Amino acid sequence: MPDVFAPEPSRADELVSCIMPTRNRRVRSARALHNFLAQDYPNKELVVIDDGTDSVADLVAGAPACATSGSPGW
Repeated sequence: MPDVFAPEPSRADELVSCIMPTRNRRVRSARALHNFLAQDYPNKELVVIDDGTDSVADLVAGAPACATSGSPGW
């Protein structure tokens, strides 16, 4: 009988998506972005949901596989 709880073999080509909500945490967002980019997994993406007044869009701009979304000051 197969073990239904056994993890599936890891595949390096599978996309791992991370979502990072933030609100007025620019310094912590910069550190989190740095840590995300330091990971050695090859196929990853980060979506930053910015809901604050201290936009982090400039931190994310130009970072590979990273995007930002949100409406400052909701």
